[in-house]
Amino acid sequence: MTLASFSRWPIPRQLGLCFALFFVATATGAERYSATTVEEAGVTLIVLRDEVAGMEAAIAPRQGGELSSLRIHFRGEWLELLYRARDYREATGWRGKAPLLWPAVGRNFSRTQPRDPNAELCSYDFAGRRYDLPIHGFARMQAWQVIGTRANADGAAVEVELTDNAATRRQYPFGFSFRIVYRLAEGRLTLTHRIAAARENDATMFFSIGNHVTFRLPLVPGSAPGETTLQTPSRFELPKDANTLPAGESRPLDLSKPSRLAERSFLPPLGLAGYEGDPWVRLADPTGLAIVVTHQAERLPAGQCILFNLWGSPASGYFSPEPWVGLTDSLNRRAGLIELQPGEQWAWRIDFAVEGR
Repeated sequence: MTLASFSRWPIPRQLGLCFALFFVATATGAERYSATTVEEAGVTLIVLRDEVAGMEAAIAPRQGGELSSLRIHFRGEWLELLYRARDYREATGWRGKAPLLWPAVGRNFSRTQPRDPNAELCSYDFAGRRYDLPIHGFARMQAWQVIGTRANADGAAVEVELTDNAATRRQYPFGFSFRIVYRLAEGRLTLTHRIAAARENDATMFFSIGNHVTFRLPLVPGSAPGETTLQTPSRFELPKDANTLPAGESRPLDLSKPSRLAERSFLPPLGLAGYEGDPWVRLADPTGLAIVVTHQAERLPAGQCILFNLWGSPASGYFSPEPWVGLTDSLNRRAGLIELQPGEQWAWRIDFAVEGR
């Protein structure tokens, strides 16, 4: 696919040139960084590696375009940080890795759907019609297309894209282009999301978005999972009701100092808001190894929205500090939404950094 084929989307000429230059280089041109394609158990993975920083990320384009693995070199060996990394076998329980949540986060219940806190198929009402939509949306279930890869002295990257198709339009009546650039550089992984509403749309396109990144507990084998600490500078939480829907209130909550995961329950999930700067969460192993997740949106929804959704437990063997921009049931309540007029774009960035090595 060429850049010319994206004339449907409102991408400025300068941005198109940037993308073209960005992906001219190949993996063979760099010694520190590499971007390679591998096949594992029938799954195609794009593996980005930083040899100097000792960091590696694997992206699975056809499995929802998701981050499938995040490894670091720690104490002389490669250590996997994600839960059920690179594992796409049928299994019970949470699938792990880092699925993308779009165009919804959590559950949506239309007026005619009974409330069920365990529902996997949800729904919303729009323009006089009910649309069925899986929990967390459909993006994680779609095969994404690889636009290009590169590796040079500045880093390693892959860009993937999802566009509307017959299946998505049955669930979401909008034309769109959704691109993600995964970039590994200087020991940091950055995910840059850019969503464009098609010019042909005849209504305002709306969505919430999130990433269900899931880390293994303990981060370092042999550590006590409950001694893992959490730190984030939120000022309050946005509680959910028994059906996981917004309760319509906020409560003061200070997590600015590290606290042990064993001291608090995150089942059901804890929705955080009230950040004064870019939202971040720091998850630290007792050994001192820590992962910091930061995100930044081009703009936020009007009104309150959840910016981190915390879920998991030491007993489960995983923890998800999910970066969100939105609310559960946002498509029905028309709250916690990013809105795009036809031809408009929006960008969102997530950064993963490792400390304590």
